[in-house]
Amino acid sequence: MRKPARGSAVGATTLATVLLATVAGCSSGSDDGDSGSELLTGLGALAADNSTKYVSFLDVADVRKLSKDDSKRFTSVSEPSSPLLNPYQPGVLGEQFKVSQISTAVDTDQAGHWEGSFDAPAITNALKAKGYTRGERDGQEIWTHPGDTGASLHVSEDEISYSTRDSDPMAAVNPQDGASLADNKDFRRAAECLGDV
Repeated sequence: MRKPARGSAVGATTLATVLLATVAGCSSGSDDGDSGSELLTGLGALAADNSTKYVSFLDVADVRKLSKDDSKRFTSVSEPSSPLLNPYQPGVLGEQFKVSQISTAVDTDQAGHWEGSFDAPAITNALKAKGYTRGERDGQEIWTHPGDTGASLHVSEDEISYSTRDSDPMAAVNPQDGASLADNKDFRRAAECLGDV
């Protein structure tokens, strides 16, 4: 599946920011403190593994503040970097879904976790119309496409988690204890250095 160029640009920018924060760094103080930031909370929703090529974080309220006077300047970072979003065709979430419903988004190349205010019934109806079926894994309601192709999703009124992995897809958004991106020393350090972004 081909991703739009903006996703790659946002991912590269985010990776560069995380690497810069890690290398240029903050003080070598705490590696294990809990900053309580939305970034660190979002990283806690995604499983850490070696296949993660990039991580992007979006705080929509902050982007709106920054782009109030010059919206074109921040166009490339105004939406999550997600394979679920395609500006050229309707996505699996349906026409009722609007990017403006997302408050914060943490995305990798294969998975993501969004918090916000979502119309879960409309989204699940759109998924049904596209052939998705409801099931349960690890005590969570998930939506999968027949033949395990396409994204698998967990949808509620205040969060959407998704994974595009083929094998055990929801493992990407259901980390085991101590196995999330927030538990990774380098990601934690970068998030703490960036503060409450």
